[in-house]
Amino acid sequence: MKRMLPVFILKTILILLISIPINAEEPKKRIAVMPFDFSGNITKDEAKYLTEKVRSALIQTRKYEVISNDQIETMMAVEAKKQGVGPGSCSSEQCIIDLGNALECEKMLVGSAGEAFGEYSINAKVLDVVLQQYENAADVSVASKNEFPTAAKEVVKKITGENYESSGDISYTGMLWRNALVPGWGHLYANQTRGYIYLALFAGAGGAFIWSHLNFTSKQDDYKNAIDDFDAKYETANSANSLRAYMSYAFISVIAAAVTDIAISGGSYKSRYFEPVTSIHPSIRLKATRDTAFGQLRLRHRLLNHEQLSYRLLIKHKF
Repeated sequence: MKRMLPVFILKTILILLISIPINAEEPKKRIAVMPFDFSGNITKDEAKYLTEKVRSALIQTRKYEVISNDQIETMMAVEAKKQGVGPGSCSSEQCIIDLGNALECEKMLVGSAGEAFGEYSINAKVLDVVLQQYENAADVSVASKNEFPTAAKEVVKKITGENYESSGDISYTGMLWRNALVPGWGHLYANQTRGYIYLALFAGAGGAFIWSHLNFTSKQDDYKNAIDDFDAKYETANSANSLRAYMSYAFISVIAAAVTDIAISGGSYKSRYFEPVTSIHPSIRLKATRDTAFGQLRLRHRLLNHEQLSYRLLIKHKF
C-alpha cells in the first residue's frame, strides 16, 4: 500500500496538469473604434490621428479585441457603395449598430473632437450593439492639439476603467522566464487567471517535495543510528527515498507544464489586432486575428455570409 502512495500522488498531479486547457483564454468582447467626427479648426488628418491614438490606447488595455481601422473603413465603403451614399457616411445610431453587426462586434466606440473657447474637447462613448444603447462616456479637454495622445489615454481610461499605462506590451520572453522561475507567474503577467492554478500546483508539489525530503532524512538517520531491525529501517528509508524521487518528478512536471503551456500559447496573449489575411473581392478585404485558429474559422464563416449580410443591411436602409 505504501509503495502505491507515491504513484497515486504523481498520477493525481499529472491528471490535474493535463486537465488544464492549453490556450484557454477568457473571451474578450470585440470592439470597433469609429472614425472620430471633427469640427472647428481640426482637420481630417488630425481627427484620424486622434482616432488611432484612442485605438492604440484601447488595444493596450487588453480588455477587448480591437478591430483595425482598415477593416472598418473597408466595410463602411462597401455599405456606402451599396446604399448610394458618400464614403464614410455612417453617423446615425442605427447605421453604427448595423455596421457593428456586420463586423461581428459587441461594442462600438464613437467620438468627436472640436474646438471652442480656446480649448479642444474630445468626446467619446461606447455603444452596446446587442442592447442598442450607450453604456459609457468620456469628455476630456486639452489646451492644444499636441495633447491629443494624452487625451486619448484619458478617454480610454474613463471609458474602460482601466489604466492602460500599467498594462504595457506583453513580452513573450518575460512570460517564459517568469513561468520558469515560478510556474503561473508568467500567466498572471499576461493577465491569464489560470496562472493561479499553476501557482497552487507549484506550491503543493513544492511543499510535498520538501516534506518528502525531510521525511527521508529522518528515516535515513533512524537507519544510521539503528542498533536493531536494520532490514526494516533500511526498507523504510528506501521507501522514503522513492517517495522523495516521485515528489521531485511531480515538482519538475509542474514547471515543465507551465513553461510548455506559455511557450505554445503565449503568442495569443498579446493584444489582439486584426490584420489582413485574405480577400473576398478586389474591393473587399476582410481581416481576422493573426494569432488564433478561432479567428480563421470566424473569417471563413464571415466569407460565407458577407454577401447576405450586406444585402440585408442594404434592404434595411433603403426601406
